[in-house]
Amino acid sequence: MNYTVNEVLEFVEDNDVKFVRLVFFDIFGKQKNISILANELPSAFEKGVNIDVEKIDGFSGVTNSELYLFPDVRTLAVLPWRPQHGRVIRLFCDIRYSDGRLFECDVRNVLRNAVEKVNSLGFDCNISADCEFYLFEMDSVGNPTRNPQDYAGYFDMAPLDKGENVRRQICLTLEEMDISPLSSHHECGPGQNKINFKPSSPLQSADHLSTFKMVVKASATSCGLFASFLPKPLNDNPGSALVTKFSLYTKNDKKSIFEFKNGVMNSIGQNFVAGVLNRLCDITLFTNPIMNSYARLLTSIKYTKAAWASHCRKYMVRVPDLNSDNYIEVSLADPSCNHYIVFALILLSGCEGIINKEKLKPQATEKDDYEDLPSTLREALNKSQKSEFLKRVLPDKLLENFIKQKDFEIEESLKNTDKRLELEDRYFNIT
Repeated sequence: MNYTVNEVLEFVEDNDVKFVRLVFFDIFGKQKNISILANELPSAFEKGVNIDVEKIDGFSGVTNSELYLFPDVRTLAVLPWRPQHGRVIRLFCDIRYSDGRLFECDVRNVLRNAVEKVNSLGFDCNISADCEFYLFEMDSVGNPTRNPQDYAGYFDMAPLDKGENVRRQICLTLEEMDISPLSSHHECGPGQNKINFKPSSPLQSADHLSTFKMVVKASATSCGLFASFLPKPLNDNPGSALVTKFSLYTKNDKKSIFEFKNGVMNSIGQNFVAGVLNRLCDITLFTNPIMNSYARLLTSIKYTKAAWASHCRKYMVRVPDLNSDNYIEVSLADPSCNHYIVFALILLSGCEGIINKEKLKPQATEKDDYEDLPSTLREALNKSQKSEFLKRVLPDKLLENFIKQKDFEIEESLKNTDKRLELEDRYFNIT
């Protein structure tokens, strides 16, 4: 909704709002928040709310200046699972320096800049994201276990599927927050679920995905369950993906750049897809940022090559040629990624493909020799360190701090098995 500051303040006054949750993100995509009393909101809009930079992952060492959170009025939402008397609302925030400049490592701003690049080339863009997750039982003291909620399979129904009520609660809660799910169902793995969404503008889509993750966690907890977005929480069962669909249209006549005529994709669409494919290896560190990500990739044949096809889903990029929506589908990312950065990198990859008029290879076949994607976090890190593309499009400190943290995690995991298992458990609990 396009609220104004005054409209937000009136909403707070008229709806018994007592607390305001100000939400922002570190560079790894973890949601952070600070709660203020509702009567402090006018000051937050005017002066911002100070945050301690040194204690936030990826922000330390970025600047000696103070940083401030400024609420984005367009992201107002009531948290339905909180009390109805003395309500709690949520606002996503922009991060700024004390002099008002936008903070370069604010990942919402990174995506906003990518959208401006798309617009500058004469295009508008919509994105939808389909996110999978697992539901696990809790133990007697409320700690998560690795015991899945059920042992149902793909599209199964109750009583095999025990996730129906949780998914229903998630969808109804999202609707109360003005987010419209398209469909929900049980996925292939035991306790694995999926919810699909309508496309929206890139920043709104990213914000919706962040809200979705928060709602899933809250709904699962209220049902005595634990929701995990870990890419591969169970060794012998399917991993969870974050499938993203990108639609680009010309500003003037709203024509899709991915339209097919007589079986041939629009030339600009071909350039965009080529740009994405040519940079997938560079961005894998961001689409698949933890060691567990590669447990998922290594057990899924369709995720091993930087290739594309129209009908076959086992390749990294799919461009359906018999589809009125005209989108490309990218299947590389998993739910542990910072989706703001990932959306930005895919858009910027495609933009460079258009600018450079990069040639798209033919659709993949079983015998084609396409580039292999990184198979370990270390390989992905090495690719990113050498990437001129990432150096061009990402803020220096964001890239430097992201790589530094991932290098540290790799070295820690190599010291001994206990360190590796400790990291695995930590990501299971927070992802």
